[in-house]
Amino acid sequence: MEWSPYYTDVTGETVAEALALDLKVGPWGLSKHSDIQRMAALGVFSSTVSGPDWG
Repeated sequence: MEWSPYYTDVTGETVAEALALDLKVGPWGLSKHSDIQRMAALGVFSSTVSGPDWG
């Protein structure tokens, strides 16, 4: 199963809690490169990106 929160709700703590419940984390709403990098660093399973702004 997967937990799909808005990306601002994803923290190290929420990722750890989801993984403890055997949930994959797949945030949505990312649009900035820095947010995508932060999600990758947190180890999310997948991300839904909305019109990336790579600047």
